[in-house]
Amino acid sequence: MNEIFGGTERDQFVKDVIFSSNYVLSAEEAYQRFLKKAESPWTFFRANNPLFWNDLAECSLVKKFGNHENSTFWICGDAHYQNIGAYNKHENVVYFVNDFDDSVVADYVYDLLRMAVAFHLTGKNKAEDISRIFLESYLHAILHQTEDLDVEYRSENLSEKLAVWLEEIKHKKWFKRKKWLKKMTRQADDEVRFRVKRKLQYINFQTENKVREAMRKYKPLSDGEFPQHYFDILSVAKRLEGLGSFLRDRYYVLLRGNCTDEIKLKNTILLDVKFQTKPSAFINSKRIEKDTMTLVENHGQRVVDAQTAMERNPDIHLGFVKIKNSFFSIRQALPIDEKYLVKFKKPKKYHTVFHDWGRVFATAHVRSAHKLNKDFCAFIAERFCQDSEIKHFVEEMNKTAAVYAKQIHYDFKAWKTISLNIDEEIQKRKHKFKQET
Repeated sequence: MNEIFGGTERDQFVKDVIFSSNYVLSAEEAYQRFLKKAESPWTFFRANNPLFWNDLAECSLVKKFGNHENSTFWICGDAHYQNIGAYNKHENVVYFVNDFDDSVVADYVYDLLRMAVAFHLTGKNKAEDISRIFLESYLHAILHQTEDLDVEYRSENLSEKLAVWLEEIKHKKWFKRKKWLKKMTRQADDEVRFRVKRKLQYINFQTENKVREAMRKYKPLSDGEFPQHYFDILSVAKRLEGLGSFLRDRYYVLLRGNCTDEIKLKNTILLDVKFQTKPSAFINSKRIEKDTMTLVENHGQRVVDAQTAMERNPDIHLGFVKIKNSFFSIRQALPIDEKYLVKFKKPKKYHTVFHDWGRVFATAHVRSAHKLNKDFCAFIAERFCQDSEIKHFVEEMNKTAAVYAKQIHYDFKAWKTISLNIDEEIQKRKHKFKQET
């Protein structure tokens, strides 16, 4: 991508992509989501992954630096630095990629390019340096095999800034699983129910019954053994979504878990049951769709298989279920802090953090390739055997990312104008959708 696109034709294209990826929403829901998208270029980029894939699925960088059997495996598909986060894993603070909803089997270049665009949107005049540190760290970790496949990123093997942050999180009250669960539930006698809070809502009786009925067929993909009443459901609530999949159907389901006669929160298990649909990459790439769907039966399984491929010792509760006519992914919900806040105005202070982000993605990709019996390390070693090739790669990635960041700024301004007449547009699209179906 060497130039940005503008004018009436581009504005209409952006509008069509955004509305076509959200047609299932009600007018009120669509209004809320589209207002979110108009907050800033950064939120617009995060919420519009379909636009990225529409524009860059056929990017020449993929053919130039990838396009090989061994460079294609499960990738994040929605890579940006706010999709790397800390979470509580058996009372240890782990730092890793934490969003697999848009995961697909595709070339590694896409994840790196989307990360580079994110840096160019937020890093301003230091974006090239930030992107360079990330990309060089990524390649260095693979070329020199500095990261063990079994590595789990914690405070002891990350840079000082991240290590200090992880230690601080570890001592926060809400990060302790029991206190986290107590905050969102209320207990009376031997009954536990979710509290209605900012991110939780009760659901109607009919919907709750359908969720409960579907969950009876749920079987984790792991081979672990579970106590007899482990999967008994104590409570169900609707979980309100984040920015990328705003207003997507998602439920929290509290299980009896290891509780015996008495219900103790520390022994219960909280499952995150999340609606999954076609990932953004399928919009403009039949090849990616074919490569992905030959490995899975549905989109719930797609998300679970991607997470299994990239993580070390994946969650034993990973699975999927069909509710009504849709597939949902299932994983254990854990206390999580999604964001390490970088002050991009002072990027020099965070060079080690950008370096760590490169290591994290390198590990995720190598692990994923290994899962599919792909020799990604050998491919990288052959493709980037000289320093000049690494330098060229970084330059080309930065060049494309800088142009696309400008495109995002243009599209965002156009979208702000469109959003002024959002009500009329939503009704028009709803009417068209009803006619088509």
